[in-house]
Amino acid sequence: MIKKPYYMIDFSASACLFEIRINDYPVAHMDIAGQVASTIPINFAIL
Repeated sequence: MIKKPYYMIDFSASACLFEIRINDYPVAHMDIAGQVASTIPINFAIL
């Protein structure tokens, strides 16, 4: 059985507007007034 790797981005941000792109495909776009931290999957954006 072949298992595919599972890729994630772990990030934190404070009081900013940001966009995370993988291969020029936006995977996250947020306007943060306070603080945020998260982990999001990115396999769908990897070509």
